Amino acid sequence: MQPSGAREVYALCKQEEYLQALQLAEQLVNSPAADLGAFKAHIHALFKAMCHDKEHCRRYLQPYVVKFLHEGINRLYGGDYLEAFKNHDSTTNSRKPFVDGFDGYIASALSQLLISLDRPNAEELLEAGRLSREKKYQQAYQLYTKAAAKGPLTKYEENSYAWTLERLCTDAKEWQKYRYVVEYLNLKQVEKPSLVNSLMLRHADELFEYRELDFPAYLEAFDLATLQPEDHAAARFTNTDGKEVVCASLYDRVMHHALKNAFSRLTQRLPLYLPAVDALLKRAGEINTSSVKNAGDLGFRQWILYDEVKLLCALGRGQEALAFARRFVKEKYSEDYPWSLLCEVYLQNGDAKNAAVCICRSLVNKDDKLQALSVKQCVRAAEIFHRAEDASHAQELADLASFLVNNSGMGEDALKLFRENNTWYSPVIKEHFSDFDKLKEELIELAGKADLILYADLKVYHACAGSQIDLKSKTGKVRKMRDVFISLGPGTVPLQTISRAKLLNPFKKWTQVDVRLLPDPPKEDSKIRVVTVEKGSLPVEDVMPFKTAAVTYVNRERRCYTIIFEDKTRSVLFMDKVKGQLKTGDCVQVQLAKRWHKGRMTMLFLNSRRTDQRPEALFKEEITTVKNVHHAGFAHTADSIFIPEDLVMEHALINGDKVKVKAVLTWNKKREQYNWTAYFIELLSGKKAKQSADKTPASGKSAEDDEPPF
Repeated sequence: MQPSGAREVYALCKQEEYLQALQLAEQLVNSPAADLGAFKAHIHALFKAMCHDKEHCRRYLQPYVVKFLHEGINRLYGGDYLEAFKNHDSTTNSRKPFVDGFDGYIASALSQLLISLDRPNAEELLEAGRLSREKKYQQAYQLYTKAAAKGPLTKYEENSYAWTLERLCTDAKEWQKYRYVVEYLNLKQVEKPSLVNSLMLRHADELFEYRELDFPAYLEAFDLATLQPEDHAAARFTNTDGKEVVCASLYDRVMHHALKNAFSRLTQRLPLYLPAVDALLKRAGEINTSSVKNAGDLGFRQWILYDEVKLLCALGRGQEALAFARRFVKEKYSEDYPWSLLCEVYLQNGDAKNAAVCICRSLVNKDDKLQALSVKQCVRAAEIFHRAEDASHAQELADLASFLVNNSGMGEDALKLFRENNTWYSPVIKEHFSDFDKLKEELIELAGKADLILYADLKVYHACAGSQIDLKSKTGKVRKMRDVFISLGPGTVPLQTISRAKLLNPFKKWTQVDVRLLPDPPKEDSKIRVVTVEKGSLPVEDVMPFKTAAVTYVNRERRCYTIIFEDKTRSVLFMDKVKGQLKTGDCVQVQLAKRWHKGRMTMLFLNSRRTDQRPEALFKEEITTVKNVHHAGFAHTADSIFIPEDLVMEHALINGDKVKVKAVLTWNKKREQYNWTAYFIELLSGKKAKQSADKTPASGKSAEDDEPPF
């Protein structure tokens, strides 16, 4: 051949005239003078056409053409052309299968042509690729299916097939979408993580209620570890009103659906199912024990926990389920169904007494009024109490079920109870059930023990039950709460916190209780939650000790007293908090609690009473001399004791008078220091003292016995 012919083929390829290049190359290789260069030019043109212009060059992209070129180049070269130019040097870039240079490129192109075209399904794959690019996805899907049946697909072809399936899923109906998802699972070379991988999982997420979809097996094949990072983040979208809504991540949703799906399928294929279920439970456990949580996905994490417990119970693994069930109850404490779930776990573990306590909490949480309970709940509770050997409560709950049946129609659950349990319950269909309140109180008391199951490992603190508070939210909803005054340690001022009123219902105001708190240990400047309440083991006076204080000032305008404690802390006591009138120097005993309001700590006075106890640190008595009488009316002694103006005027004190002073410790706000202030003075020497001595009656006669001057 003429060398110019091969150069013209390369030039046409450079100009992207692939069809003309192939026509010329075909003439060259079919010529009697065809040499190695002609075959190389044809391989180059065919490879470029396959990559860039399959539609127009389909006639040349045939398996027999590639086979002809492969045999021809081997004949002219005198050996295996592909093997000759393979890269056998491990010191060079081993990712390249062929050596650098022109021959290495031609060998690589020929290898790709053999992989792509010299196969029984090559024609279908070329046509499917063209149809997919023309957005004729249904026809492309049919050809891809035929091609997959004839032989394996390359990685590139599987990715193209995956995108075709994803486009079909977008507009498909449920049963069709399921078929496409299953087809996708058979593709083993799709890039992961990738966008198409995540999109197909989203389509599967929409199918979670489709009965044909075996979700755990699906996940096992899908491998969630190959998701993109954004698939683990909480999903966010904006409502029509402009508010951003945060919901569960794709990863969490799929796990929830898989657990739910697995629970419903256990009875169908348990032996074959266990490996997939075990892998699923392991992954769910990793989610639930993880300390890293994406914002917004907490709701679905809780449901993963719930479904994991149900699945473990269905597998008869109650001991494993117990820890997860307790955790779920803590997340959903005020709902009834978590306690019912924990009850079933305890029953499976043979602990009927704890199961009965949990069912009590479930009944109490259901509603404040027992009339709102269903027949099914009452029947189940009666059965559990019977198993716990609590015959009285079993009978009462069965009677309650009987009452509900009479007022709402006979239910299947009640019929089952009456039919199967007649050995311990003789049904009497009642028209009236008058012991609602009594039964409710008993159930609430039993339900209080349920909290001890959850928080038995927390430290017990001594406390005092306070009064009820109605907290009103911005929406107008009113929540009933109770004050609790907690003693965090000996000698400390009790701390005020609030608790759910139900927890403290069995206890009257100012009765001692023992509580457990979260967080543990509690922090005084943060929110503290009471999680368990029991009858107290200490008297109220020990939980809330009285502290003695001295009155340092009487403010009649504001109707309050300024008081000081032994530790030199000061406060204000309003007059209506103590009986009678106090004056400076009097002592009171008060019960205090610390209270935080809008970030500020204040002292809350609960009870107060007068006392004759006088702490030595707050009082002193001295004989001293008046040193300085100020023109404003007050005076000081030689020991710097401050004498108020009223005492100076009462005794007509002057400099040099000898006096006996009783003083109380006070705080000088202007000088920011502690001073002693006199509240009683007895004049011992001076002009006024001499006049008083002269007027003293002789020989026991009092001044009141003197006759009038008239």
